[in-house]
Amino acid sequence: MVEECTSCSCLPYENLCCCPAEGGITVTQPSCQTIPDGRTVGNPCLQDGTSYWTYKFQVDCDQQTRGISSIGILICEDIHTDIITVEENVNGCGKFKQVEFERIKDDPNFGLSPEGFT
Repeated sequence: MVEECTSCSCLPYENLCCCPAEGGITVTQPSCQTIPDGRTVGNPCLQDGTSYWTYKFQVDCDQQTRGISSIGILICEDIHTDIITVEENVNGCGKFKQVEFERIKDDPNFGLSPEGFT
């Protein structure tokens, strides 16, 4: 269960989880996040019925590393698509920007979603 958003300190920097590099790309989930209203809060968290989850992607400089063309985020099947918003903020620069998303059960890159998710 996601807890209510509460203030968080980014120092010392801490990750909740970190996936080992694959193909030159590493994914981490920091313990603190900046949400669209500008506050720094725990990650993940819930505010006024909206949940916020932040992940960071690092891409190494090797010429063999391909850029990130898509990411997969598991969503409970019971959550209606019309209330889901996906936003991105590249490297903390600028404002959050809404991005289009596709909700599918069996992705050609990521495979079949677990039972109850898309």
